[in-house]
Amino acid sequence: MTPSERQATTMAVHTNLLSRLLGTQHDRAFPARHRWLFGSFGVNTAAQFMFTSVLAVQLHRQGIAPLGIGVVMLLFLVSMRCMGPVCGALVDAYGPRACLTLSTALSVVGYGATGLAHEVWHHGASLTLLGFGRGLDAVCRSTLLVQVSATKEEGSRALAFNYVVFNLAASCGPLLSSAAIACGVPLQALHGLAALTCLTTGASLVLRFPFPARVLGPSDGRPSFRGLAGAWADRRFRSLVLVLPMIWFLFSLMHVIVPVLLMEGAGTSASAVSAMFSLNAAMVVLLGYRINRWMVRFHEERGRSKLDGVAIGAACMGLALFSLGAAAWLPNATPLLFMALFTLGELCFVPIVQVLVNESIQARGATPGPYFGLAMLAWGVGGGASNVLGGLVIELCRTYGFVLFPAVFGVTSLIVAAVFWRLSNSWTRAAGKVDAEEVRRGTAGLDGISVSTLFPCDDKRSS
Repeated sequence: MTPSERQATTMAVHTNLLSRLLGTQHDRAFPARHRWLFGSFGVNTAAQFMFTSVLAVQLHRQGIAPLGIGVVMLLFLVSMRCMGPVCGALVDAYGPRACLTLSTALSVVGYGATGLAHEVWHHGASLTLLGFGRGLDAVCRSTLLVQVSATKEEGSRALAFNYVVFNLAASCGPLLSSAAIACGVPLQALHGLAALTCLTTGASLVLRFPFPARVLGPSDGRPSFRGLAGAWADRRFRSLVLVLPMIWFLFSLMHVIVPVLLMEGAGTSASAVSAMFSLNAAMVVLLGYRINRWMVRFHEERGRSKLDGVAIGAACMGLALFSLGAAAWLPNATPLLFMALFTLGELCFVPIVQVLVNESIQARGATPGPYFGLAMLAWGVGGGASNVLGGLVIELCRTYGFVLFPAVFGVTSLIVAAVFWRLSNSWTRAAGKVDAEEVRRGTAGLDGISVSTLFPCDDKRSS
């Protein structure tokens, strides 16, 4: 065996092992353009989380008060998520290539300026630029994944797998920063490394990636919100955007509020909280794609709306939040039980939301940017409300007891699950009426000929 043949064999073995690990071995392999986007997105995400994992430490060392740290982090969140509609309008007007160029430039400037900043307002300005750049990058990449996919099914698979890539990279980022700090690397050097990584991956995409043929949206090459108005006019998608902040509200509790509550109210150790997030990352990487593909097939075979998955996810999160009530007796074991249930809920709803957005895009034949921008806005609204209201509940817990938090938000989760279940039933009934109308129109005036004769596979869900 020649060296090149040995290398090819080794790569094939590793690829097969990785596909079995992630659950993609039964699906057709993604084309090269998808793999290019996954790799670029993963490296960029790892750099972003390497940066954000040390940001609070840098701000604290510079003597910035906790209130100031909270304000600048809020600016980062708002500019990244709540500016989604603006990002969608820009992608719709100018296309992914031009917007990726802008997002790369803003991100590089944001990383570099944050490393050099010393005042609160300096950090606020640089993180606002960085947040907008990262939000624009996310909309561009989701748009590209849909545009380079040959079918709706391939686009949905790509978005689901991109979610796994995001979590794998997000887990690697803090590990890289911890290793670098242990080796004595200054924090400012990590900022420079993040900027260099972003510049390299962004430039490689802009200069070398085979972008699809330009498709002008309703804005026709000019910045306009007409594409957003068209997406908002889609009644089905509008109803989804209006209720999505509720599930993102619950999801965001896990990252900021629950760790603080466990350490302050239940005496949970920092190592147990760290193990809790490690379990989350492992479950998402190993089960995320598998559960998403199973749920999509399950709902399509039974003719149910995929919105059921969001309702199931909210219910699992409710059970997880109720389980926090046992933290007073099992302070170090409860976080693992909580995270297992919570992550199961996350896996049920996060990829499904991406699939539903993609289906709305394909059903209307619309440009993807405005749809992903509005979906990102829903995430920003829910996450921001979670940080504010969750913090108020923590203050109340200090007065009335730890059990108040799981009781309030556990019940809230079940209410959210009921809202999504009812909306799912509405969507299922509407789809059934459309199917029945199509059959009626297709068989009008054909007396004596059975529907089964004309359409052997009439039920689209059985094909």
